[in-house]
Amino acid sequence: MITATVAALEQHRRLADDAWIYIETETEGPAPEVPAHWQLHREKIAGQVAYRLYIRHATPEKQHDTD
Repeated sequence: MITATVAALEQHRRLADDAWIYIETETEGPAPEVPAHWQLHREKIAGQVAYRLYIRHATPEKQHDTD
């Protein structure tokens, strides 16, 4: 579910460059798959919940558009 949501956000361009994205998942299971231009800023576990905060950087294509 998280992977599909992340893909939809990117595909439909719903996030600004330098957006901060907060994701919660169950601790059992792998970290969500996110695009390479999302940088993990912080990660914590509280009970059965893992939460992660990512910073979305401009995609390489977008960086070239502004050069």
